[in-house]
Amino acid sequence: MPGLAAPGDVPWTSIDTSTAASTMLANILTSDALDEISNYPGEDGEDSAIKRYMTSAGRVREGKLTRGIIFWVYPTGRHGPTETLEEGDLRGTAGTVLLHGLLVTLESGADVEEATRRIFEAVPESGIVHLHVQAADRGILEDGEAESC
Repeated sequence: MPGLAAPGDVPWTSIDTSTAASTMLANILTSDALDEISNYPGEDGEDSAIKRYMTSAGRVREGKLTRGIIFWVYPTGRHGPTETLEEGDLRGTAGTVLLHGLLVTLESGADVEEATRRIFEAVPESGIVHLHVQAADRGILEDGEAESC
């Protein structure tokens, strides 16, 4: 189809940490268009909401996603990726909105176990970052680790 990049031809070779990227992440976060998943690991560490979400949204076959997906992951206990400070909160002025979370983009073909591990390692307690996980047969980007924006 004209205008669409073929898998493997996407231009992401690193994560942009410019002011524009930070603004874009914050704008995406406020859209309410993406699912928001807690990083709670589950009772046994295996049954996490993240893995369940990837399995259902990404339609897994042989441990790999069969479609690309995008979602937010936020630290457990934060009640979502945004938090508005109340009067008397010592962290800042009432009404200030704190952002915390990880924008996850996963390619079709990404390995579910590898993606789960990388997501749990990358979720920040404060601030917003992006993590992109490539298809398993493309390897892992050398500088594709999550970075703060």
